[in-house]
Amino acid sequence: MTRTYTEPFKVRIYETTADYTTSIGTIADWLQEAATIHAGRLGFSNKEMVKAGVAWVLSRLCIRMERYPVYGETITVCTWPTTRNKRRAARDYRLTDESGAIIGTGTSSWVALDLATRRLGSMPDFVLERFPNQDERACEFTAKSLPKLQATQHEAIVTARAADQDQNGHVNNVHLLKWGLEPIPNGRPRFQPSVVDIAFRAEILPGERATAGCATGVEPNTMLHTLIRSDGTEAVRMLTHWS
Repeated sequence: MTRTYTEPFKVRIYETTADYTTSIGTIADWLQEAATIHAGRLGFSNKEMVKAGVAWVLSRLCIRMERYPVYGETITVCTWPTTRNKRRAARDYRLTDESGAIIGTGTSSWVALDLATRRLGSMPDFVLERFPNQDERACEFTAKSLPKLQATQHEAIVTARAADQDQNGHVNNVHLLKWGLEPIPNGRPRFQPSVVDIAFRAEILPGERATAGCATGVEPNTMLHTLIRSDGTEAVRMLTHWS
């Protein structure tokens, strides 16, 4: 059993922004890919979870970036599980460049979605048995819980497309992260925060509309974000830092 997993990612032109650097969405895609491969090798892939009537769902993700990679660079993502219980499983990440320097870290919390009820389920026994608890941590969340955005300063309406859904039948978490950044006004690199801490609170299904909102945070150089479904349910709560 391999307790850690590494995967190299070369920055493709379609993964870059106007200045040839990557975005936070690309980074989140890489982390998701590395986590998926490693979970499969450890024996608890999403396919195995589905056989037990549940599916892996990301409930919270924090990414801290020292810098964003540029077109043509090869970045290595190292990931490993940390802790788990009957309700949640945690996984951390480290990103290094070709010189071995750490350019980013991440931590995440995953839950089991009951596919019959679409509610939080329990971890199957085989996950608890095969999950390698490890003490090493790459980073921490910004706080135990994220503050709720009370009043928006900027908003944008988004509509979930069929192409946005993943294997679990809802909009993939990376799309939700990018939607949360959409209402940021022009004039700043809206897709390259130094820190993003996002909590996924409810599903958004293909065809549904949602309102993305943001406002300046209490702490310097921070913003609070939200994504509200048309029925009033808060699907996403997010905090970003900008440096």
